[in-house]
Amino acid sequence: MCIENRANNENLTEFWICGKIGAMKITSRQYIAGYPALQIQKFIRRYRFKYIDRSEVRKYFNLSPRKATAFLDEMANLGYLTLFSSKPNGKSEFEVNTHGQALADACTAKPITREEADRILDEFMNGVHEVNADDEYAFKVTCVAVFGSMLTKDKDLIDEVEVAIQVAPATSDFQKFKLLSWFRRHVSGRRFETEHSWTYWPKIEIFLELRCGLENLSLHEFRELHERKDTPYRILYGDPKEMRKEPK
Repeated sequence: MCIENRANNENLTEFWICGKIGAMKITSRQYIAGYPALQIQKFIRRYRFKYIDRSEVRKYFNLSPRKATAFLDEMANLGYLTLFSSKPNGKSEFEVNTHGQALADACTAKPITREEADRILDEFMNGVHEVNADDEYAFKVTCVAVFGSMLTKDKDLIDEVEVAIQVAPATSDFQKFKLLSWFRRHVSGRRFETEHSWTYWPKIEIFLELRCGLENLSLHEFRELHERKDTPYRILYGDPKEMRKEPK
């Protein structure tokens, strides 16, 4: 599977989890905080589940202490980072906030043909069935819906394949679920820098696995469709009644 093949890379923290409906889009011509937007996006993806201090910025961008501090302040002013703890000597820690997560998940791919979009969707659904057939995952996919430009029949080019999924624990036995969750963290081979990343890894890995290798796929949680009640969608998998329920 895609995640396990890359799990031993300790620097791999590009957690491709869900973005937001109407997600941010960036291009190679844009700049953020004085740097190319695509470079900033890679930085945010790398540290999105870590606390960021000046030393991390210096190492990543090869900056002086003064410029690294200025960069963190500018990213906070722009709304991508939030100060987590204030410390002297440039050791203050920042974390990626909701706006920063949206930047990490921003779409950069070029439009594709409908035929290519259908192929991506087929590959995605194959991945859903593979995950659900594997008894070692702590979560299963219960519902899948497609929305966005995939629903427009009059367009020859598709911006991206936008899919929303709903996941649920693979078992109703709480003790078994805890054991499966521990197992998933263990076999990932990852060092979890924050309590958040440790807690949510068994769920996050489902999004990672389904997203892996599909460049033009935009993967979301189904709750976002509940938040945007005017967003049309088509159910591909799961019980329509369950899809209409507010997720817990």
